[in-house]
Amino acid sequence: MKFLIFTYLTIVTMLFLPKQLLAEDLKGKVVFVGKHDETTPAVGIDIVINETGDSGRTKAGGLFRISLPQRLKARGSVTLSVSKPGWVIQYPLDGETPIPTNLDTLIHVRLVPKGSKKLWSADRIEKFIRDTVEMAKDEVRTVGKPQEVDFSRYIREWAMQYGFSAQQAKNEIDKWVTETEQDSDPHQLGLAAYARNNFVEAGKLFSESAAAKIRLSQEVSTTAKQLTEEAIRDYRLAGNAHEDNYQFDQAIGAYESARQLISPSDEPILGVDLTVLIGNAETQIGIRTKGNAIHQYLGNALKRYHEALAVFTREAYPQEWARAQNSLGLVLLYQGTRTDNKAGTLLLTQASEAYRAALTVFTKDASPHEWAMIQLNVGLVLWNQGIRTDGKTGTNLLAQAVATYREVLKVFTNEAFPQEWALTQNNLGLVLWEQSLRSGGEGGNRLLTEAVEALRAALTVVTPDSFPEQWAMTQTNLATTLVDQARRSEGTLSKRLLCEAMEAYQAVLTVHRKESHPQAWAMTQMNLGNVLGEQGRREEGVQGTQLLVESVAAYREALTIFTKDTLPQDWARTELNLGTVLWSQAAYSEGDAGNRLLREAIAAYHNALSVYTKDALPQQWAITQTGLGNVLQEQAHRSEDSQRMRLLTEAVAAYHAALTVFMKESFPKDWAATQNNLGFTLFMHGNHIKGAEGTFLLAQAVDAFRAVSTVRTKEILPEDWAKVQVMLGNALQRQGRRTDREEGSRLLAQSVLAYRGALTIYTKDTHPEQWVMTKTELAHTLSSQGSRTEGEEGLQLLTQAADSLRDTLTVYEKKTIPLQWALTHMNLGGVLYEQGKRTSGEPGMRLLARAVEAYESSLTVYVKKKYPQPWAMTQESLGLVLHAQGKRIGGKDGMDLLDKAIIVYRQALTIFKKEGFQYEWATTQAHLANALRDQAIRIGGKGGQRTLLEALEAYYFALQVMTKDAAPAEWEHTVAELKMAQKALAHMR
Repeated sequence: MKFLIFTYLTIVTMLFLPKQLLAEDLKGKVVFVGKHDETTPAVGIDIVINETGDSGRTKAGGLFRISLPQRLKARGSVTLSVSKPGWVIQYPLDGETPIPTNLDTLIHVRLVPKGSKKLWSADRIEKFIRDTVEMAKDEVRTVGKPQEVDFSRYIREWAMQYGFSAQQAKNEIDKWVTETEQDSDPHQLGLAAYARNNFVEAGKLFSESAAAKIRLSQEVSTTAKQLTEEAIRDYRLAGNAHEDNYQFDQAIGAYESARQLISPSDEPILGVDLTVLIGNAETQIGIRTKGNAIHQYLGNALKRYHEALAVFTREAYPQEWARAQNSLGLVLLYQGTRTDNKAGTLLLTQASEAYRAALTVFTKDASPHEWAMIQLNVGLVLWNQGIRTDGKTGTNLLAQAVATYREVLKVFTNEAFPQEWALTQNNLGLVLWEQSLRSGGEGGNRLLTEAVEALRAALTVVTPDSFPEQWAMTQTNLATTLVDQARRSEGTLSKRLLCEAMEAYQAVLTVHRKESHPQAWAMTQMNLGNVLGEQGRREEGVQGTQLLVESVAAYREALTIFTKDTLPQDWARTELNLGTVLWSQAAYSEGDAGNRLLREAIAAYHNALSVYTKDALPQQWAITQTGLGNVLQEQAHRSEDSQRMRLLTEAVAAYHAALTVFMKESFPKDWAATQNNLGFTLFMHGNHIKGAEGTFLLAQAVDAFRAVSTVRTKEILPEDWAKVQVMLGNALQRQGRRTDREEGSRLLAQSVLAYRGALTIYTKDTHPEQWVMTKTELAHTLSSQGSRTEGEEGLQLLTQAADSLRDTLTVYEKKTIPLQWALTHMNLGGVLYEQGKRTSGEPGMRLLARAVEAYESSLTVYVKKKYPQPWAMTQESLGLVLHAQGKRIGGKDGMDLLDKAIIVYRQALTIFKKEGFQYEWATTQAHLANALRDQAIRIGGKGGQRTLLEALEAYYFALQVMTKDAAPAEWEHTVAELKMAQKALAHMR
């Protein structure tokens, strides 16, 4: 066993960087589906991207996010799995889903119980048959004639996956086939024929389907692209069916027909994929034909794979590159076994290199099935090399083949993969037999016995007593693999793997002691910190907090060796990791404890910056500045006003610093991300500062969001652009409200344009949550515009605001989202009140009546005992409308309305006390005084005088808070109202 010291380099790079600087995130929502199709958010469920093993846990509302590497994003699709015993994914089918163009779009995952009848859907059965068409190509043998495809093992595995017996699955498939055979769609009929092992009919039907799609494509230009894609699909399926029938020449014809429909410039990947399929068919012909045609077909296949590898590069398309390398290795193996002497040996060497290249992507931990299949071929190469080579070298090659097959058997178990397990056992037996022939005697007998035994793990041989250094390295490799497996696994299994990894690292520390191996000890401590941090972020409550505490302790242990003077970069890296874990720890802590952790995180980032200087390591410096800005922003969110302002200023400075490295020209994505964070921080800062300074900060936020829009454009990143438009609209709205006259109206109009721009992307059907929030903000801005605008134009703006709020009520339903429903009704009441005040006659009265209805609706949710402040606010607003109604109506009805207004104002004052709600108390007192004054004028006489005295008292109360210095505009208005009351009282006397 070879132990590579480079393992430590891999471990070192496991940094926890600030969230927005990692790979982009895939976002989604998981729900449980009930018996009657009702849905419930699935919280606390681990969801995994199978291709990478990256995982995320669902939070409130069933929402999740998982890191998505750029290389995987380029593939266009992923396969998801979940860790919920007894539940399986209903949709997307088999967890396979396209990657959204804009990663803010949620992927919706529906879970149903295993064995649910909801799983028996036509689309699932159709997909199963199509997948079987793909998988069954592997049953094509190098010799012999076409055989029936054994569906039983596929059905058994499929049924077991979804909680059914194989017989249940077969019955449903047979039922679908019987029903489908009554259909006229050749594609459906082709799938049914394939399911009945009628490959000739299936190939014919798929070709008919493809031809029909071509004819229809030519006739209906509006659907040409879709039909062409379906034709390509059907030609490909036809080719697969022909391959299963061992009609490889017809398979090539079908694949070529599909390829002719593809534009190399528009669909290069699909075209190259078909090139690989043609190469596969040519390979099968090459190993079956005779004479010169053997090398002609194999040579053609070799060219196909090299063509594919010119497009499928490892950097851009790692998995496709690895599969093409595997196909290349196979044809080289076939050529090598058919070529003598040095030329054949060279071809076998090249085949081995191709397979080993593929194994750099399809690793045992990440892609066990693909890894094992390629290792089977590696074993064949080693076997063929071994039997061509004499002496010790040949013996070593055979030993490597044995070792390879024993490793494969760890994946291809009899229980999980019986067919592959039998094939591997057969190949292993052949190589062990060849070894026994060379050994003879007792040694040969032992090899024959070993031919039927399984290989045990390396650690059963390499022990801490016999090979302590190698054992420690193997334990380290094992632990690293377990961590990676944990990230690619689900639920209990994932937790167990992390525990095993931690135990493995702790075991390594019995060899790598601080005294004897200080650097290796410190590196192991750092790795322990990483594992504990990973565990801590996956756990909730006290357990998660404790794991993060232990992670911090491990990093601090590492820092006793990784000092700034002796190992500065290791020290800085550990400080950066420490800062990020402290930030995570603070998220679980409130009050002084959380603030202390944030301060420690800031200190750790500052430590890292003492090594990560702008001149020496500019990108690491900018990354750390961004992380520092994030923590400062979080700290500001938790602080009092004066402290908050300072922290937000420092956060802004950190983002500005990062932008001196993250330039638009050289780092457009990082530049845009930092501008976005800067804009949000400036927006928060401006919101908390009154006067010109706050308005100036909001203007800077507007500039930052406009800058982001130059990179995150509507054409390239529509959903990111829409998100920026909403933030831009918010900043313009706050700025406009603070700005007087024409300039303020202009800013509010720009805010409306920004929101309406976002709504071209955020539709109710595609983005209901974003749509309703944007509609709400649009309504607020339109209301502000309308209040500032006179005449018919102002009324139109208020009407648009009311319409926008009514639109939101199609999402905010009382039964499902009562608080938002109530708040929307309260806002709607305010707009209707403003409309009613400005509309005369009966139309105005109708608007005021609707405002009353809106407020009364809100009060069915905002009850005093449960929501005292919203209740009091709504009561005060309701009083304004009742007062306005009472002023317009004479006689007893008008007096009754004024009485009601006075009553609701006084109810509001039972919550709005001067001590806790000084401004609200004063405002309500002023409104109460106005209503009392108008009531007194109607009453007249002694009663009117008494009521006016009550009004005067309320005015005086209001003016205790609304002073000339503190609130000049409110003071001036209230004094004017007071003088009117005084004049009325003098007139009565």
